Amino acid sequence: MLLDHRFDPKSGAPLASAKEFPTPKGYGPYPGHRLRAHQHGVRTVDEHPLAESSNWVEEREGSLTNGELISAGSGLLGYFRRKHRDVREADPALDRAAALAIKRIKAIDGEGYDGLDTWSALSTPDTYVWYALAERLAAKGHWSTWMLDHCNPRCPHSVEGDEKIVNCAALLKFRPGIDGLEGVCSRHPNDHGTVHGYGESQVRDRVASIYRRAFDEDLEVFRVL
Repeated sequence: MLLDHRFDPKSGAPLASAKEFPTPKGYGPYPGHRLRAHQHGVRTVDEHPLAESSNWVEEREGSLTNGELISAGSGLLGYFRRKHRDVREADPALDRAAALAIKRIKAIDGEGYDGLDTWSALSTPDTYVWYALAERLAAKGHWSTWMLDHCNPRCPHSVEGDEKIVNCAALLKFRPGIDGLEGVCSRHPNDHGTVHGYGESQVRDRVASIYRRAFDEDLEVFRVL
């Protein structure tokens, strides 16, 4: 994830508040990454006991990142455990359920179109893995509403990239609607418009698509969203 909810995409560990400004030759595999890091700064990864890493020194110590739109499953699990401990005591059964659910959700990424929507061939942004995870845990009897406070709502639509279809994933802006607040894509407000509100929700549609393919069952009742 990015912005206020950023974390290390590989382990889920928190990031330092202060930025580093490495030289353009000293960070990232691509020139564009190196230049952006030099201009805008990146953060070191802080070791944390709940982070997912088998060997911290070799795997993550000294890493620089501002988070990612799409994190590894291990990063999401580490983030989940850290944030859960902020609101509840440790629950091994919940941790196991979350680990299994994340594994199944991440397993469907890029598997190809299923004939139902254009999202099936896309890697899933963290926001939508997070929402699908929250609904799965709630369906299994766990309290997961707290998870809504720990991600940024993003546009569920896809857009035409240079060579392929990519996630829009723009942040949503909220405005008063008929039945309460409605979410609007901040990047393509005319093309994508309202994605949550007026009794319909493309946000829920995408979560339901992910849920159906990951768990081989329909999400008939939304318990969190």
